[in-house]
Amino acid sequence: KGVLAAADQSVLVDAYRLFWRLHCGARLLTDRPLDPESLGEGGRAFLCRETGAASVADLSERLDRAVSLAEAVIARQFGPVE
Repeated sequence: KGVLAAADQSVLVDAYRLFWRLHCGARLLTDRPLDPESLGEGGRAFLCRETGAASVADLSERLDRAVSLAEAVIARQFGPVE
């Protein structure tokens, strides 16, 4: 279809940055799948700081929103995600 609109580029870049920050922060804390409950308060606070979230609930909401927005951009470009 061509080049992405600026708004769509922003959505994908913002999602990438959030996911990357979470990934990098998680790798510093554990080599296992991330389980916020097992990290303890300090680990959860670290991930929130790294991602700019106010709380674990806020981080979860931001992740859900980033996934939804990125999925919509991808669907517009390539068709529905199945």
